[in-house]
Amino acid sequence: MCPLPQGSSERFCSWRLASPRRPASLIAVILGLVIAFQIRRQLGTGPGTMARIAASISEGDLTVDLGTNGHKAVGAFAAMKVMTEKLQGMVATVQETAEQVASASEQITASAQRQAGGRNAKPPRRKRPALRWKSSPAR
Repeated sequence: MCPLPQGSSERFCSWRLASPRRPASLIAVILGLVIAFQIRRQLGTGPGTMARIAASISEGDLTVDLGTNGHKAVGAFAAMKVMTEKLQGMVATVQETAEQVASASEQITASAQRQAGGRNAKPPRRKRPALRWKSSPAR
């Protein structure tokens, strides 16, 4: 709503909208939109989405949906997607290794138990070799 001076018409308001200060404001708004678009493009998605994804990953949830909706991931979003995939691979490798260690541990335990079971039974007596004294050569 345009405050009209006394004795002026609606045309005065439309003239005021076209004053020299308005183009500067319009340029500032357009520049702000361009900067926001560039930041979003570098992130690859909106800042809120990036924050949500980063929070999920930091809590250990590597199953977070990084849905690209059929689009190619770009910028920081693409880097986060690659990071998540590599972390998933590392976790899978650690799980495999842990399973192998557990299996080897079970085998060692079973072997130790078999050996301990054999020791509890009395071993067969070994004959001691007879001690022989060497006679010294006659002098």
